[in-house]
Amino acid sequence: MDSRRYIANQSSRMIQGDANAYTDHSSDINVTIGQSFNERRAQIDDLVRLVSALKDIGPDNADKVEIQRDLESVKDELEEQRTPDSSRVRTWLERAKTGIEALKLGTEMLRLANKVFESFGLPTLPAL
Repeated sequence: MDSRRYIANQSSRMIQGDANAYTDHSSDINVTIGQSFNERRAQIDDLVRLVSALKDIGPDNADKVEIQRDLESVKDELEEQRTPDSSRVRTWLERAKTGIEALKLGTEMLRLANKVFESFGLPTLPAL
């Protein structure tokens, strides 16, 4: 059957044409959320230390407040949900990671941030 002539109306995840590819980002969710109480508590403690360090540096700006909000959202998700939604956690962590990278914070802040990202199984930020 020629894929260029197939009618794919109402076909879930159907790709037509030549040289097309389907990318399903839901399979990219590789966030590691602690399974035991102690593992999850360690992740929450790392998040609290990072948020605290962010609050201690320089004046507040929109980017810094957004990073803090994303990290607080991750912390709240871990504390309040029995089974945290890994896709939401990944979204918040990725946004925080992008913001931290853009702000070019110091070496100590980068170390704290990388510790958080490593604990969730995400790639770390490059050294300054």
